[in-house]
Amino acid sequence: RWLAWLDAQGLFDPAALPEERISHERVSAYAAELKATTAPFSVATRIQQLGDALRAMAPHADWGWILRGADRVRAQATSVRDKRARMQTPDRLAELGLQIMADAEASTGMRPWWRAADYRDGLIIALLAHRPLRARNLTMIACGRHVVRRIDGWWLAFTAEETKPEEPINAPFPAMLVSNLEHYLAVHRRVVEL
Repeated sequence: RWLAWLDAQGLFDPAALPEERISHERVSAYAAELKATTAPFSVATRIQQLGDALRAMAPHADWGWILRGADRVRAQATSVRDKRARMQTPDRLAELGLQIMADAEASTGMRPWWRAADYRDGLIIALLAHRPLRARNLTMIACGRHVVRRIDGWWLAFTAEETKPEEPINAPFPAMLVSNLEHYLAVHRRVVEL
């Protein structure tokens, strides 16, 4: 990105060494242009990456000033996305998941694959509201291996090797969702897997 910016400014000299292409003024202008089109934390990351690259390519020079500049940008940055304002309570998420499943069942005019996918997605949302899982574990779920039927009901089961803290997960499937799980397995799963 730095080299493309230099080229766009007419400042790129392919014969120059990396440290010869850098100046306080150029880095300031680069950062100012980034700030006009890029999220604040991403600007700090770009400046940090430039400093890291220079430390690798020209380790004899002092690039601390670039890294300190990235730290200043990062310290002043505020998120352009207010994630906390969008967060929902587990109860609302479970409610949403149930509503999506109910809507999928009521949508008789919808193509079977879309109904099945909507039902599955609603089940996943409701499940995560009751049993938060890491994305990796969620995407690896295989019926019969991670969602298993035992004598005492349905369980979520992951081996220690399959989890980030390397501790097994053995948790009962939420009781209020068992009928939804069984309906999905009996009706929708085969449609989604086609």
